[in-house]
Amino acid sequence: MTTFAELLTQYMVRTGVSDSEMARAIGVRRQTIFRWKEGLSERPRHREDVLAGAAKLRLSPAETDTLLLAAGFAPIAALPVPSLTAPAAPANLQPSPLAPAPVEPAPAPAAEAAPPALPVKTATPTPAATPRPVLIARLALALIGLLILALAGVLVARPQPGSRAFPTPRPGQALILLASRVDFTRPAAGAQASLQVQAGLQRELHAARQGAVTELIEWPAAVPDLTAAADARTRSRASLLLWRRDNFTDAETGFPDDLQPVHYVILTADAAPTASLLDSLLAAPASLSFPIHAGRPNEVRSLALLTLGLLSSQQDAWDQANSAFNQAAAQAPSEHEAAATLAFLSGYVNQRSRPADLPAAIAFYSQTLALTPASGAALLNRGLAYVRLDRPAQWQADFNALLAQQPDDARGLAALCWAFALDNQPDLALPYCDRAIEQRASPLAFDGRALARASQGHWPGTAQDLQAFLTWLGGQAFAGRDALATTHRAWLAAAQAGQNPFDDAVRARLRQE
Repeated sequence: MTTFAELLTQYMVRTGVSDSEMARAIGVRRQTIFRWKEGLSERPRHREDVLAGAAKLRLSPAETDTLLLAAGFAPIAALPVPSLTAPAAPANLQPSPLAPAPVEPAPAPAAEAAPPALPVKTATPTPAATPRPVLIARLALALIGLLILALAGVLVARPQPGSRAFPTPRPGQALILLASRVDFTRPAAGAQASLQVQAGLQRELHAARQGAVTELIEWPAAVPDLTAAADARTRSRASLLLWRRDNFTDAETGFPDDLQPVHYVILTADAAPTASLLDSLLAAPASLSFPIHAGRPNEVRSLALLTLGLLSSQQDAWDQANSAFNQAAAQAPSEHEAAATLAFLSGYVNQRSRPADLPAAIAFYSQTLALTPASGAALLNRGLAYVRLDRPAQWQADFNALLAQQPDDARGLAALCWAFALDNQPDLALPYCDRAIEQRASPLAFDGRALARASQGHWPGTAQDLQAFLTWLGGQAFAGRDALATTHRAWLAAAQAGQNPFDDAVRARLRQE
């Protein structure tokens, strides 16, 4: 007989119901659902729990009875037993899990009918209204027909690839998705590491009083690659998606033997532009790699604190974000890649805070580069910190190192355009401005080129670039946009009048804003 764990897993996979959704429907914890599916808890304690789960899974009456029997409870209605002159059917026959209860044949007189649950021999002979072979043939045909109808219903209800409804955040809530390359709904897969991470996230969110405004949802199927993970985050409008990219299961690695790290990639919502033009050039956290040993509580907590810090940074709560990242680093994650990610995030929040702590940001970016020398984001952001501090030798070294790795990096090109333009070196700035604009990836390069063209007295070109930036700005929505548009319209009017809108005071302000 199929076990309760196997049936529950089969029905949940078929309908696409996640552990969290099932737990909410029954009124138990998600870990309880996991234990039922894994066979760690043999079965539910209450019959009502099985019935609530069956309703959530939209099971047929026969499937509900099968699930009840597997859990050790009486079915809703036993199979009716016809009163025949032939011997009673063998007691070990089981109802089909795919079909509703069989249809009764034409009823015998009420005084001679058997009880519904148990076959009872009667001394009174039953009238032979229908020959036995004919009746058996009719019953067989009826059962076959019902089986076909039930199977058709199952196939129609099965979710098709690509048709799964995407969860979306409720009003006023932030949504965090948990996904994996491996399908952990399979009973043999084991999901201990993922459960550890989810529990750690819940603890830190509640400790920070974010539990009421943040919803954790586990993606109910395997997410095969990073592109699919990014698509799931975008279509769900999730603030964050934590994707476990390992192509192995906990059962295969013998969890909690933590010699093998579990690799998470954290995908975030795109950062909105800012009223600070230089800050808008920064490489914001977008796709962060964070390997942990899930059997070590300190590393699980480090990932949870990192997630909390990212949520705070998305709300421009830089002090809270900085505190969360510092606490995460204090957990001393053992993998260099994880330490490098935390150092980068600490540098980013120190650079975005007001007032910015640029020396601290530079120190954190230097830590990142010591651990991961190929980090283009750290080179870009450290270079922009040097631009604000007016240290041209250092920013040129960082931007050139970035372009040596990624010659067509749009942000790197726009950063060099801006840096040379602020230093009043238009001949050096313009080639980088033109290359950045050709890629159509960095509208801020229009502003940088306007600054460079103004240094050459090229007023029509300056006005053209300022107008292009204003056109792009009109389609954006972020704090400070209207003030930025007002400033640009004043610059545009000056350029159209043949005047330089960027005197030394304006250049100094642009460097510091």
